[in-house]
Amino acid sequence: MPEYRKLVKQYNDTGVFLMQYELKIQEGWSDRNPTIRKIEEKISYPVLRETKAGDLVINFDDNFFALLKESEKLMKLDIPLPSVNQFLVKRKIWFYEYKSMVEMMLTNYDKALSSVVPEWKRLFSPFLNKIRASLDPGLGVINWYNHDWEKFTTACMEEITLFQNLIDRANDIYNNRINTILESMDYVDLYSLPKKEAWTFEKFLGIVKEKCKLGTQTLDQKSKMVEEAVEDIIQLALDSLFENTSDVEGTQNEESGREKGNALQKQGSRSSSDLLTVNDREQQSAMNKIAMDIRKNYSKKILEKLEVITRNALKHLTKYFSSSVVEAQ
Repeated sequence: MPEYRKLVKQYNDTGVFLMQYELKIQEGWSDRNPTIRKIEEKISYPVLRETKAGDLVINFDDNFFALLKESEKLMKLDIPLPSVNQFLVKRKIWFYEYKSMVEMMLTNYDKALSSVVPEWKRLFSPFLNKIRASLDPGLGVINWYNHDWEKFTTACMEEITLFQNLIDRANDIYNNRINTILESMDYVDLYSLPKKEAWTFEKFLGIVKEKCKLGTQTLDQKSKMVEEAVEDIIQLALDSLFENTSDVEGTQNEESGREKGNALQKQGSRSSSDLLTVNDREQQSAMNKIAMDIRKNYSKKILEKLEVITRNALKHLTKYFSSSVVEAQ
């Protein structure tokens, strides 16, 4: 049967073509497969790198990731691989979990950074510096074959989570007790105008005085609420910062108390404690200055808001009386 023979020939030709293609791909992959030294170089990279803009990004070689994927697929096809590739495939879970953990850590770090309101960044800079210090080993010491990566990523995640919780509390105060109140001040009435019947000048003056009195009381109350909210955020940051500092000092004092038998250790502990005390005082002084600047900034904001409200009220009254005069003419 000629049709049957033709079909068998096409099947055999297709099989030969696929085999040739597989050998060609295998030879090509073998030619571009990196050497052991190249692989060692790729996994010796620090897990993090800093961009020109100062951002931290993962430093995982894309070609190495592709190598892992390709080696895994070729092993499933029972294609013989070099021993180093077989070892990498066996350790693939290590690299995948490691990479995923670093990516999650950076995602949380970026989220925490973006959560900070720009005008409050100086107040929370010690916390950001502490997080950055915990991430710094990833720029040099921690590479892709470091066995302490879980300890490193866990410590960083804990620092980031603590800061995120802190900044969430601060943002809750900022959004609900500062922004909302500042916006609500725009709707405080300082005057009232006749809608149907005309008022005498005395009536108009009496109503405006009463409105201004009530409006001033409301604005004063709202201003105090904003100032209290600002103070709460400042106190939240300072309490959290120096609570952590006192915990560190307490731990060090406790450790030094266990070592009373050694005079040199006691002397070194005193020097360390004195240094911590000096640093603590300097930091407290710097933080108090930042807090003072923030208070001044918000006092200025409130004054500007009151000025705008007053100016808008006067403009509206001027516009109303101008249109009334034109209508009367």
